[in-house]
Amino acid sequence: MLIHEWIRYRNEQVQEAVKRREGETGDEAEGAEQGSQGPGPDAEGITEAEVLKSLQAELQETGASMQERLAQLRARQRQLPIDIEQAEADAEPDAPRGASETREELVRRLLDPTLGLKDCALLLGVCATTVRRYTNRGLLRCFRTPGNQRRFRLSDVLEFMERRDREEE
Repeated sequence: MLIHEWIRYRNEQVQEAVKRREGETGDEAEGAEQGSQGPGPDAEGITEAEVLKSLQAELQETGASMQERLAQLRARQRQLPIDIEQAEADAEPDAPRGASETREELVRRLLDPTLGLKDCALLLGVCATTVRRYTNRGLLRCFRTPGNQRRFRLSDVLEFMERRDREEE
């Protein structure tokens, strides 16, 4: 639940609690006294004093102090940072980034991506069975995954297309 949703939910709960309490007491003088203690009522007719009393009652019921709740909220925000710049500032500057590949591998992966059988067939303008025939005859290079599926490098597919176009001319 997001903070603004929680605040809206909390305001609805406070309003319901105030209505129940007014219904139970039915005493207008008590409400007037509470209104005089703090600022005047807002648009819904609820004073800040009533909201504070309701929140204090809820805290006493749950047994959690305000500091504990704030600590829990901050812990959750650290786990899921809302502000990226703040999260980067909180990160240790000397901590390793944990890159799983070298720069050369990254460039190769981005500039020469791996294609599946359907992608390769789409690029060549043929069906998947034809691509399988090309690889079985050795006309198109591929490599196999541990699951024995064919994978193609974009550079190999482009090279095959150039050879095919030269032969057709």
